Amino acid sequence: DLTIAIDCCTRTTGEMSVQMDAIKIAFAILKTIEQSGIKPNHRTYSNLMNCCSNLLLRGEERNKIATTILEKSIAAGQVTVEIVISYRKTVDDAVARKLLEPFIQANGNYNYEQIPESWSKNVIIHSKA
Repeated sequence: DLTIAIDCCTRTTGEMSVQMDAIKIAFAILKTIEQSGIKPNHRTYSNLMNCCSNLLLRGEERNKIATTILEKSIAAGQVTVEIVISYRKTVDDAVARKLLEPFIQANGNYNYEQIPESWSKNVIIHSKA
């Protein structure tokens, strides 16, 4: 499962150059998935978001990449609460508030149960029996 390979990239430690190689590999895996005709699922996007969070330093590049990941998952209808929370933790607060404005309540807290149906219409969660 190529999604597991992305998860392995997420767990990379060491020098920054090694971590940057790991994130490049993760996105190369995503490209392979997309080019093979397989549709990435919520686990794929969640692992990519975690990769971004764990391997990139806070700042504009990390904000841009994380936002691209979220936008791709929205377009694919593969957004879960986990991805939204991970996005919020990954990007700067001002960036999160811009894209996640529909989730912000009057008191300033986020309500993650308000994910628009269009964002999650293709999520299939398999339960472990």
